[in-house]
Amino acid sequence: MSEPSSLAALVRWFLAESADDIPARTHNRETDAGGVPEWHAAFRAWLTAPPDAVDKEGYVRSPLRFWLWKMRGNGGKDSRRAEFLFRLAVLGGDWQEAVHARRSMSKWKGDMAEAYALASLRIFWRLMQQEPRKFVGDPKGLAERRIGKSEAQHAAEG
Repeated sequence: MSEPSSLAALVRWFLAESADDIPARTHNRETDAGGVPEWHAAFRAWLTAPPDAVDKEGYVRSPLRFWLWKMRGNGGKDSRRAEFLFRLAVLGGDWQEAVHARRSMSKWKGDMAEAYALASLRIFWRLMQQEPRKFVGDPKGLAERRIGKSEAQHAAEG
């Protein structure tokens, strides 16, 4: 797939990626003893797992979350871009609102805000082209992460 060339196309791609990455069902139909709805096992596993959690085959369970976490770990501009991208997903693709949500960029208008959004999405798109679903790191660490999973996490993986 070639890189989307426009901001609108990148936003559409990003929203599709984020929609696939966030569990659709947060609760099952059961309630606990106190009457509180219980979380669906898959959602509980997604929520409680670290960003670099993997399934049995070594694939990252939440690629969007993983790459945002990796970007934040780089600090500086990448950390701010990760925050922008998270807001973009939460705001349903409203890139102007996502840019303006950060105090230091709240006064950015027009071309400046658009350039920031476009650059952030291009960086993320390029990251996702590097085996986006496969864990990128130490195989020994991969084995250790598999061992530390809860029963709910194993059940959610099927």
